[in-house]
Amino acid sequence: MYWVRLTFDKLKADLIQFYDQKQIDNKGIFNSFMSKVVQAEIESNSLIQPQGNKLAVLILKAFLSDLNAQRNKHVNKEAYQVLNNDASALISVLQGN
Repeated sequence: MYWVRLTFDKLKADLIQFYDQKQIDNKGIFNSFMSKVVQAEIESNSLIQPQGNKLAVLILKAFLSDLNAQRNKHVNKEAYQVLNNDASALISVLQGN
């Protein structure tokens, strides 16, 4: 699971970096994104598996939906691409692909 944890850490670090660089320009949206990622990470570390990973995937899909809704509004193109790639790769890992 180390790789999964590393990917969650990368996703969180990318979120912070893009917010600090004003590529995510709304604190409420940043906080919403971060809370989803943190909750997905908690679920992926659940002792109840595979349900924890399934719930983590659902949360990350909600993150992607929200990210898509904010594309070119409060999230610029570069931030969108990186965050979308991070979350999509993480979903793939959690699903065992």
